[in-house]
Amino acid sequence: MLKLKQVRKVDNIFTIKNISIYLLAINLLTFLIMYMDKRKAKKIIGE
Repeated sequence: MLKLKQVRKVDNIFTIKNISIYLLAINLLTFLIMYMDKRKAKKIIGE
């Protein structure tokens, strides 16, 4: 009985909506990091 409740909780976490929000957040974070790295590289090359 306890395992069934735990499985239901996990099923509530892994919905299509939550997975898509997670992937979107990871992509935005990655693009932000790449943008910051590119700016840093341009700054070093420009010197």
